[in-house]
Amino acid sequence: MSMKKLFLILYALFLLRGVYQLFEGQSWTLSFFTIVFSVLGIVALLNNLKEKYLSGILIILLFAFMISH
Repeated sequence: MSMKKLFLILYALFLLRGVYQLFEGQSWTLSFFTIVFSVLGIVALLNNLKEKYLSGILIILLFAFMISH
């Protein structure tokens, strides 16, 4: 599995998680934050940015995940 596919799967999972949080009525701030950065990560992935930017966005998403739990 290539790194591009792995990043795409992770960003898509975070996007689904953000949408799920939004409909469940949990923290709106974290939901929008997760959705925005997931979309930003997917756009960065499709524009073939360097992996250091992709992993930086992923670290931010993982930090938001830790805050929500």
